[in-house]
Amino acid sequence: MLVAPPGAGKSMLTLSMAVAIVSGRADILNEPVPHRVPVWMYNNEDDIEELERRLYAIMQHYKVTWDDLSINGKRALFINSGTSRQFVIASKDQKQNKVVAKDSVLICSQIMLNDIGVFIADPLAETHHADENNNSDMAQVGAYYRSIATETGCSVLLVHHSRKSSGKIETGSIDMARGASSMMGVARVAFTLATMTPTEAKNYGISEERRTRHIRLDDAKANLALVSPVPRWLYKQTVHVPNDTGESDAVGVLEPVTLEKQEIEDPLPMDVANVIAGPGEYTINSISEKLRVTNPAYAGKPSNTLKRHIERAFLGGELVKGLLIKTVPADEAGNKKLSLTVSTVQ
Repeated sequence: MLVAPPGAGKSMLTLSMAVAIVSGRADILNEPVPHRVPVWMYNNEDDIEELERRLYAIMQHYKVTWDDLSINGKRALFINSGTSRQFVIASKDQKQNKVVAKDSVLICSQIMLNDIGVFIADPLAETHHADENNNSDMAQVGAYYRSIATETGCSVLLVHHSRKSSGKIETGSIDMARGASSMMGVARVAFTLATMTPTEAKNYGISEERRTRHIRLDDAKANLALVSPVPRWLYKQTVHVPNDTGESDAVGVLEPVTLEKQEIEDPLPMDVANVIAGPGEYTINSISEKLRVTNPAYAGKPSNTLKRHIERAFLGGELVKGLLIKTVPADEAGNKKLSLTVSTVQ
């Protein structure tokens, strides 16, 4: 499952994935491709002309030929648009109280007929008529998608929207996903995609003008492997694709980039020291709330994010204004909350 807010670049990324997997080109997303396999992308949101325009832009930018998109002389990239024929994996029965399969058998037959190795459904919300917030409904939708994978041996990638409040949820968290949690439980692997924030732009030395062109891809879940704590950064490059008028269309194409953080002094330790009365023990929650009330720099920062920032800042102990501030973890029984101890250093 790939989770992202609108406009982050989900469709650009999945189309780049498709081209990379079919062609075997590791440079497209800076990811190795162990096996070239046919890919079928079903986009229920965009029309076929727009999808083809994006495909041509990727091919032009990375010098991918039609032969590169064939395997053993056979076509290996298939793209369908829901504006021509919408794909619906499940719908409600006539009494509207049960989720029943609709196109799953048809999809399975086409996957096996064309030896598809990866099937991409974009977006999840437009491929079913179930109640997105109902755990029972979405568990059934997930079961139909899982049956496609198990019956055909094909990998299935679901593209999903994030919650409206995603700005308060850290990237790399499956909790970014919208709707019932049962659907997140079905996913074996999950990623989040998000536009670079102003704080991240400052940390990486990126101008505001270029900030929104940078997106980060984070691991959010991996049942059978370790998740990586390091984000992968992609840049939205503009490519001009010729059109029927003899002119060209500006189309976005993703490029993998490596970003190095700038050496910026973290003001948090000093700010925490300024709200501490003296030696003693303080709950991280109380320090967080005091910062949010007294310091405008923290007023709009989500409480949980700020508490995690404070916890990490003092893990090894920090000497500020003659005070040694250390994070004290909660005990195993949960009797003691995470806190800070403050002592005077002569």
